[in-house]
Amino acid sequence: MAALPSPKASVDWGFGDWESALGAASHTGNRDIAEYLIEHGARPTLFSAAMLGQLGVVRAFVEAAPGVERIHGPHGFTLLMNARFGGDPAAEVLAYLEALGTANESAPRQDLPESDRSIYAGRYRLGTDDELEVVIHERFGLQIGRPGGAARTIVYQGEHQFAPVGAPAVRIRFTVEANRATTVTILDPEVIATATRR
Repeated sequence: MAALPSPKASVDWGFGDWESALGAASHTGNRDIAEYLIEHGARPTLFSAAMLGQLGVVRAFVEAAPGVERIHGPHGFTLLMNARFGGDPAAEVLAYLEALGTANESAPRQDLPESDRSIYAGRYRLGTDDELEVVIHERFGLQIGRPGGAARTIVYQGEHQFAPVGAPAVRIRFTVEANRATTVTILDPEVIATATRR
């Protein structure tokens, strides 16, 4: 029988957007999985406490470190969202966080009309042997990644700039000519890479 991965393992989806199995269970409301992972050694977090309805833990965190309720979890999910995913068992935590008024502050974003998404969609050559691909996902909007690999949803910031979900300080900047993107540059905060549209 193959060994199970460690319940403490985490993955960086890119640009510091770390997610553990417990983090994923917390922002999807999977109570049974979260409890199983904690029972087998996963480190509980403020976000798992919110989803599991552990009001005393959440209140103690907020009282010990005022403003901690503004910190975002994996993929930019807010603490209040984790409590909401907890359903009825997390109702008291949800009410507490709503009363704070600051636990659901999302990263700034602007609406990008669906008709404008095609400006950016396409493949971009990155060096001699590598590519980036920008695709339009039916549910999540624009996403960027390597062809055939995991794609990251990007959030419009205005002026042909985007930020990956869960990494609001990173900028993905497109150069657009004649209503069509010609290059994409990734900055964190300095230039990491520039790719030219094929």
